Amino acid sequence: MSERERPERLSEASVRTFTPRAVRWIVGIGIVSLLLTLLLSVLGSSEEPTRTTADANAYSYSAVGHRAFVALLERLDVDVRVSRHRSADKAGPERPLLALEPLDSREALAHVAESVERTHARGTKVLVALPKWTVFERDKDERWANRIELIAPYQVSEAIAAIVEGIERADDALYIGSFTTARGARETGAVSIRGRPTGWRLALEPYQLLSDDAALEPIVTVDEVVEGPRTLLARVKSTNVYVLSDPDILNTMGVGQGDHALLAVAMVREVLGADEVVLDEVSHGFEKAETVWQELFGFPLVLVTLHVAALLALVLWAAMARFGKPEARPPRVPSGKQTLLDNTATLLALGHHAGYGAKRYFETTLRALAHGYGIPAEIPEQSRVQQLAAIAARRGSKVDLAGLAREVGALADRGGLGNEHRARELARRIYAFRKELTDGHRSDS
Repeated sequence: MSERERPERLSEASVRTFTPRAVRWIVGIGIVSLLLTLLLSVLGSSEEPTRTTADANAYSYSAVGHRAFVALLERLDVDVRVSRHRSADKAGPERPLLALEPLDSREALAHVAESVERTHARGTKVLVALPKWTVFERDKDERWANRIELIAPYQVSEAIAAIVEGIERADDALYIGSFTTARGARETGAVSIRGRPTGWRLALEPYQLLSDDAALEPIVTVDEVVEGPRTLLARVKSTNVYVLSDPDILNTMGVGQGDHALLAVAMVREVLGADEVVLDEVSHGFEKAETVWQELFGFPLVLVTLHVAALLALVLWAAMARFGKPEARPPRVPSGKQTLLDNTATLLALGHHAGYGAKRYFETTLRALAHGYGIPAEIPEQSRVQQLAAIAARRGSKVDLAGLAREVGALADRGGLGNEHRARELARRIYAFRKELTDGHRSDS
């Protein structure tokens, strides 16, 4: 039996779920998909929101944005952690929470109240900058503010009420009441921190300052106000809650005016005593829940999710008996003993019993030849081999029957693919030897 005609092993026959062309396509697509997934996951793993914004938040470059303030702190080695989930839990004794200009919405103010409650209950410092501006018009890509306007005074009062609510929820025994702000046209006065003159000057136009109130402890004050309120930054008494009245100290259009940049850094390092801060962005609508399922279906991890889903589909596909176009019908099984022999040899090979089968075939052949030549069946196998070898030699056969017997005896059962090929070769030689002695004996008789 030639190499091209050898029976197919069971392990070879069972993997033909796909055609070779389909396998090449699947492997190629899988490799490209995996590489793109890994590449895009690395390049796209940013904490930035996908939508642009011109409002007052840490992602905004507009006039009222806080991106410049974040960059200023980072340039001065202050670690700024912009948080989009559970911001109050990320703050700590050495890491105060900054909630800058929360949105005028029920959800945002409720979040401010909750953040103040959680930080006050743990004794963590929190600084809330009251809102002042609203973006009235934006450019086409909504990244820049074309027109801003002052918010209504009641909106500032609602932010103050959220602060007070959070404090009083955390401490039932503490009653704050309320405090107010007032606005004026222009303020260029000098600044003091806890009564100590700094030599820095403000450039607020208009200004928004905290009115004198028994519930507040002034921290940063304006020295040259002729009349009206003079407190820029205050601490709510008996708490670690700080309130900044005017956000123009730290937004993009104000941080470069006067000595605002020096004052903004001093509020973090000197007043709060921090080298790292958590800047809350949940109050601006940028919440990003840190849950496994939400992350797996959000960019860029959604690429990994799709890749795993595709691999699962391929596994299910491969597990099916057949998919796609039916294979061509196999040819009809030829008749005759040769087909039976081939099928028997294939079954022995698939069961890894080729060594055992070859030995049994050799023993059966020797008995059949011995019976044909009148050799007694009771004699030992070695004597039978010697007598048949002598008969073969007289017939002119060049087969070394003793050597063939040794080779067959050396075969191991379950010996692997190489052993199966060897058994198949010996079976051919045994068959040729039997045909030679059988045909020659019959021709002589």
